[in-house]
Amino acid sequence: MLAAFIVTAFQAPMSLTLQRGLEQIWNVQDTTLISSDPDTNFGGSTTLLGGPGRTILIRFGDISRLVPAGKRVASASLVFEQQAGSPPNLQSVSTVRLPWNEGPRHTFSASFTMPDPKAKPKPPMGSATWRERQGQIAGWDRPGGWGPKDARPIESANLEIRDASVSITGLGEAVQAMATDPESNYGFSLRFSANLEFASSESAKNRPRLEIMLADAAPVERKVDLALTGFSATDSVAKATVFNAGTGAVTGYSVIFRTEEGEISVAAPGPLAPGATAVIEHAVKPDPARPVRLQPVLARVSAAGDADPRNDAFTGYVGAKTINCSLEDARRFNETYLGESRFSFAPSGADARVNFQQVEGGPDGTEAMMAVYRQLFGNSLEQFSKAGGGYPGFVGLSGWGDTRFDGVVPGQIPLPLVPISSPVFDVNPLVPSGLLNMTEVAYLNRDAAKPWPTVPKTVILRVQDQLGRSLAGTQVSLTSRTGADAPATTDITVPATGSVILPKFPATADEVKLSLSLNGETEAAPFYVWQLVDQASRGNRDVAFLELRANLPAAKIDHATDLAENKVVTDSVNTPPAKLIVLTQRGGSSDGVALPAGKGAWIEIDLGRDRTIAEVSLDFAGDQMWKSFDIVGYGTGQPASEAGAFAQEMDARNHMAPVAYRGSAPRIRYLRIINRSEGAGRLRTLQVRPAIL
Repeated sequence: MLAAFIVTAFQAPMSLTLQRGLEQIWNVQDTTLISSDPDTNFGGSTTLLGGPGRTILIRFGDISRLVPAGKRVASASLVFEQQAGSPPNLQSVSTVRLPWNEGPRHTFSASFTMPDPKAKPKPPMGSATWRERQGQIAGWDRPGGWGPKDARPIESANLEIRDASVSITGLGEAVQAMATDPESNYGFSLRFSANLEFASSESAKNRPRLEIMLADAAPVERKVDLALTGFSATDSVAKATVFNAGTGAVTGYSVIFRTEEGEISVAAPGPLAPGATAVIEHAVKPDPARPVRLQPVLARVSAAGDADPRNDAFTGYVGAKTINCSLEDARRFNETYLGESRFSFAPSGADARVNFQQVEGGPDGTEAMMAVYRQLFGNSLEQFSKAGGGYPGFVGLSGWGDTRFDGVVPGQIPLPLVPISSPVFDVNPLVPSGLLNMTEVAYLNRDAAKPWPTVPKTVILRVQDQLGRSLAGTQVSLTSRTGADAPATTDITVPATGSVILPKFPATADEVKLSLSLNGETEAAPFYVWQLVDQASRGNRDVAFLELRANLPAAKIDHATDLAENKVVTDSVNTPPAKLIVLTQRGGSSDGVALPAGKGAWIEIDLGRDRTIAEVSLDFAGDQMWKSFDIVGYGTGQPASEAGAFAQEMDARNHMAPVAYRGSAPRIRYLRIINRSEGAGRLRTLQVRPAIL
């Protein structure tokens, strides 16, 4: 019985869910093709539209990477969340047979760009529309992608509806083919007979997902197994390196090279013995009018009885740099790290791509991507990465910079370097990708004929407290150094306007330090030269604004006095005060006191009478403090609903406890800390320091 259970458990199917943004999956593209607007690209839209004269395209590019060796796709379903429209009536589901591109992400500035009414509209180059699968480059066999060369129907597909979720089942065989041959994975096309609206992969929530069930695969005999172990395309010649990974000699094989201009099969000069390598060449034509990302060359090894199609093909690029890495790593870096690192100035991602030369026994996962990164960039960004830094939740593969998509806000609005509460960013949250940062993509997409980096001519710094109030009178000290040069320091006092003009310093400075002082307190402020490069890339080449949120008090702090000592503490779940008072006793609680979970949960301390406070110090138990919270206060005779804001925490996970919060020196009796997140927390001590008036 036990043996049978072990076998059953071992062979039980495992599941995968692919969705943009889930578990760092970004390689998902989707768009709508619309017959009434045949030359417009809708790839950046937050919705997918079905109905007469419309085709929905969607592709999940990580299928082959995430379906492990030794497993097969047992079943698969596409799941959409319906936003509006008629009940779904599925007309057809097909696998797409030719390459297409989603197109650029929508940006705020593009929404206000008026087209020339006299000019015929052109879709973004390489982007899918009703008329073309690669705008300005290649058309569909039939408009809308309905031709037999465009798509192949999936007869096993069925529609299931559960509330707002629309599932298309019966896709197991098609998804297995995409896993087996990733270079033929061009996704799905869907047609519906009635008008409806789904959330797209660009939506903030309810994004489409591909749900896969896996089972054990049968063993593969590798007598014939040719692998593509290298591809380069420079000097008008594409070179494919073929390696015989099988156990027998192979004769009569060829390499198929395909571009948008056509396809050609180049026969091998002779047989290939086990363990031997051959290089097959084909002439290509570079197009200086197109970026490298729009000059693909598909190379595919073709041999009868080949055991493993996964290593047979690679889409390389004319003019791309050749990197020492595996085929799988080059594919992932191209499609995800270069293709999906998108910003307002690069809505289609980086224009660069890489080709590859196989290496054995290299690193996996993120380390493999870093190895590709180092070869692609070399020391080009050393002056930025040396100082590095940035908010930990915003950085990318290289560990510095900002990976948030900024296209949802005007370029003139500065990007906060840390999470803040703001009317602009609460409505338009900036989501980091963890891929390449803005500076890196700006470098890859730079005009090689012009000097780089570009920084704004004038930089205006706004100094504010945690709630966005100006901190007039703050002393700003800026120190910069380039190489072995002696550091240069400039001191500035923030005027009543709250803004100062920063002195000019070299864009190549490898060290920039900024410190702020007010009312006897000094703190180092985060400031990096790459912020200036990012601002210039976002269109602010003449004047750029930067905002600093400083944790400085509005009055001097009496560090010798703790107004909270031995005071009564209460919370929103009516915990007995006898259990909470340990928070205000000297030494506190080594294990911490549990804080209630859920948005709006709170703890409160009664200071006994109205006092003017300048600092609140919290000692978290490990990393178990509420992720985000507000610190507010109200006076004797006031209701809690009239509490005024003192300070705010948007992400406590990146602090070393204890943390001091400083604010506007209000006069209060009751101090309340309100949870803005869903989770619970633990707190060791709570101290309140008065202001020296």
